[in-house]
Amino acid sequence: MPESEVALVDYLGVSKLPCKACLMYIKASNKTTDHKFYTRGGHNKWYFPWALPPSEPQVVEEFLDRITHFVAHMLQG
Repeated sequence: MPESEVALVDYLGVSKLPCKACLMYIKASNKTTDHKFYTRGGHNKWYFPWALPPSEPQVVEEFLDRITHFVAHMLQG
């Protein structure tokens, strides 16, 4: 089957739960694009260095908003 005919997969089944940054990225992508991806959740750990995948500008903006709100919430606590 040619690559252009391969259907997108909605559920991301991985051997380990996504890290906090990956889960935030998936949620940002889901909010700003037509295609939705699903996972079992995440483990809320951060791993560095972490790099933002090549993305549409609206996904990057939403991801940065989520990171900003997360950091602001942590600093308030």
